[in-house]
Amino acid sequence: MSIYRKFEQWDFMRCADIEIVRARMGPCGLGKHFHDKWSIGLILQGVCQFNSGNQHYQVTESGLFIIPPYEVHECAAASSSVAYQVMYIADALLATAAPSLHRFFSGNSVRVEELPVRLTQLLLHIAEKQDDNLLLNDCFRQLDLFFYHSDASVIPKSSHSLQDALHLVWSEAVDLKKITEATKYSRWHAIHTFSQQIGLSPRLYLRQLRVLKARHMLQEGRPLAEVANDLHFADQAHFCRTFKSVFGVSPGKLQRVMLGKSPSENL
Repeated sequence: MSIYRKFEQWDFMRCADIEIVRARMGPCGLGKHFHDKWSIGLILQGVCQFNSGNQHYQVTESGLFIIPPYEVHECAAASSSVAYQVMYIADALLATAAPSLHRFFSGNSVRVEELPVRLTQLLLHIAEKQDDNLLLNDCFRQLDLFFYHSDASVIPKSSHSLQDALHLVWSEAVDLKKITEATKYSRWHAIHTFSQQIGLSPRLYLRQLRVLKARHMLQEGRPLAEVANDLHFADQAHFCRTFKSVFGVSPGKLQRVMLGKSPSENL
């Protein structure tokens, strides 16, 4: 069962400290969003269209895409539908497991048209053999070796000084007007350049940043009301609406899946 009307299928898995999602998405796609981890994905069937900043590119079947943390992007099926698998990997873990990949591609989006068959098989097997650390380590070694010799297409990632400020104050009850006015530019210029370079307004970026933090708090088993209060939402209902607008599923349902209390297909 779909968690989005945009999804025909959605499955959540975990392998060691890595989250894995397998999904089939229709042409409606996902609007502008970002993740707080590296996204390493494989197109299983169809063609996926990505928009990142002013860059537009397609990844075809068996192609790999890599999206760094906090890069705003949107994606949709360029064919009737697209099936894909994506691993969400913490920055520190990727830096340790695949240092060549991390060092070369930090600050960039990457797309690769073809992968060696062996590497494709490893990526697929990770989702099927959960908690297999030997398989996971082998996959990272193969990825690191592949990118060490690769001439993959690279898209520079945009950044903005205001972005760093928002990452410092996400847990506080902040006044965005004061933050933007504290930059060396006018408030209008700061908001305009941020929206142009990052792809979201500062207010929407901060909202999504808090929702990502909320996701980790939910995974710890914290009550919804407590999470909503700690992240300065008006109330629990406001938090639930905001969370669902980003993830497409209510925080309560996603929490039950992450804690193993409900299978992903029942989302």
